[in-house]
Amino acid sequence: MNGHKMTELNVEHLHGQRFGNGRYTLVEPAANKTNMSIVYKARDNNTGQTVAIKLLLPEHARNEPIRQRFALEAQVSYGLQHPNVVATIDYSLREENGIPAYLVMKWLPGDSLDNRIKTHLSTDVPTALCAKRCTTRKVGVRWTYHQTNRSPRHQA
Repeated sequence: MNGHKMTELNVEHLHGQRFGNGRYTLVEPAANKTNMSIVYKARDNNTGQTVAIKLLLPEHARNEPIRQRFALEAQVSYGLQHPNVVATIDYSLREENGIPAYLVMKWLPGDSLDNRIKTHLSTDVPTALCAKRCTTRKVGVRWTYHQTNRSPRHQA
């Protein structure tokens, strides 16, 4: 863990850190830290592309329910392709550089969904509510559920 205790690691100042055996380099935080994770803008050193890396916060390293939830998110989202689901490119559920787990996602330029909703909420409530509830939750989550729970007889 590079001399850091996991609870002492400042996840908001990890720019320059590498993950995935050096494949990914963190550039800058891309979104606010949540209770569970933080998202960084990063560079894929193999392809030169910009990606997003969602890091599970170190304080959850031994919190099995949160680790399982993060692992499920990584495993279910990996390989899914849908307009309302951000593509997961890679993930690791092993500790690296003081981070217990991470997933690598396609980089979507622009503002975060939360910031867009906050911006439009004051001027256009129906648009903000539809963006958050209809698009991301109902369409993306329903599609993901059906893709991961379908049996061969349900396939077209």
